[in-house]
Amino acid sequence: MELVTEVVQRTPTPADVDALDVGPERELADTVARLRRVMRRAARSADPGNALSVAQLELLSAVSENPGARPSQIARHLHLAPNSVTTLVNGLTTLGLITRSSNPDDRRTVQLTLTDTGAGSRTTLATDQRRDPAERL
Repeated sequence: MELVTEVVQRTPTPADVDALDVGPERELADTVARLRRVMRRAARSADPGNALSVAQLELLSAVSENPGARPSQIARHLHLAPNSVTTLVNGLTTLGLITRSSNPDDRRTVQLTLTDTGAGSRTTLATDQRRDPAERL
């Protein structure tokens, strides 16, 4: 006697979708979304005229803490895809906040450093981050 198992694909019901909206995964997603909103507000309040995104500010911070780092190192540090870091670096280079230069030890790679303007943007963000966290919420 042969046993045949049939896999049936079906469209999720509203009850199935509701079941996905509860639990630790959903709570984590909500917390991350709230945290990103707070970070955007903090970045904007530090310098209301600043048009940089949170991702750009995070990259500036990472380069400030790791001058001369390669883009791949920054990608690992920020847990971003390398192509995302490349896009961010391109934008920040265009704005004059970051410079790319050949790595003297390995001419196949580049290293990233902040310009004076980039360092100024980073300092403004760091000053705001030292404020009371409850005040920023």
